Amino acid sequence: MNIIKNFLLSLVVLGVVSCSSQNEKKLVSSELIPTIVQLENKGGEDIGKPLWGYYDKTGKLVIHPQFSWANSFTEELAEVAVGGDIGKGNGKHGFINATGKFVINPQFDFALSFSEQLAVVKIGDKYGFINHSGEYVIRPQFDYANSFTDGLASVKVTDKWGYINKSGAFVINPQFRGAGAFSEELSKVMLNDKCGYIDKSGRMIIEPQFDCSIDWYEDGNFSEGLANVKIENKHGFIDKIGKFIINPQFDDAGKFSEGLANIKLNSKAGFIDKTGQYVIEPKFDNAIAHSFSEGLAVIFFNPNEQTKTRLTCGYIDKTGEFVIKPEFFSCGEFKNGIATIMRYTNVENPKTRMDNYEKDFIDKSGKGVLSK
Repeated sequence: MNIIKNFLLSLVVLGVVSCSSQNEKKLVSSELIPTIVQLENKGGEDIGKPLWGYYDKTGKLVIHPQFSWANSFTEELAEVAVGGDIGKGNGKHGFINATGKFVINPQFDFALSFSEQLAVVKIGDKYGFINHSGEYVIRPQFDYANSFTDGLASVKVTDKWGYINKSGAFVINPQFRGAGAFSEELSKVMLNDKCGYIDKSGRMIIEPQFDCSIDWYEDGNFSEGLANVKIENKHGFIDKIGKFIINPQFDDAGKFSEGLANIKLNSKAGFIDKTGQYVIEPKFDNAIAHSFSEGLAVIFFNPNEQTKTRLTCGYIDKTGEFVIKPEFFSCGEFKNGIATIMRYTNVENPKTRMDNYEKDFIDKSGKGVLSK
């Protein structure tokens, strides 16, 4: 019987995509976890090169490793790539079903997962959209495109961004330096190096006045009625008319999830509620907190040369106590009761002269699935 070794080839940890359908096929596909694996023979010798496949929640390998890149399942299909460099997604992209069969053959130079029944694909240097049958709904014509959210997608034409509907017609003409994703009926846009918010008609609801972060496409989206914004190097939270509900005071902040938002102050991470009160005081030193998911949040501790501590992460509950101690190299958020992690093996990899890392899936008690 082959032994399966898991190697870290990317720092991206892909979570499990949830699905509420009671249909068995949907349930299975939603709980398949993309993983990069290296097969060995009985003598411990590698068989071929490491490739991406899919495990289920029990730790069973259900789709044999065969892809150079693999994404999570959405809308019963998963975006994968064949050929190209492992983990870089520069091969040809297509879409598989839960059995691992190609439903849309690998033919695209780039693709994103399905969202609202359409997927972004790239042919040559132009982007368009396909449906679940692989047919073009919107032919490749844009210089860049993002997924549909709330019925609209931001696309780039030359150096300006606008928004199209699902027929490919511009609803909001290209005019912005940057355009985010609609969330809770509003989207962040960039004009004259400042960010503001528009509605679906293109009307500016909150005038551009905020600093635009490096990852501004995803940062600052409205979540649970509030948006994290930055002004004069401090983060606060506004409502949908642009009024500060929580004044700018934090060095960094995330989004609200499950009623709490992660913040950072003086190199310490904590969590606040929607009144700005601390629910979990900033007590995690030299750390980064992620949003809560299914009652748990990841805390990353940065490496410290003085104390000779390495990067670690673990999970806290809403009292701020660790329920899964920080001992992993990488931690994904919980989805369907399972989280993807990378653990240190404390064995030096002779090829890289670095620690090896093993990928595993843990439950909320911290028990590993693959390491049972």
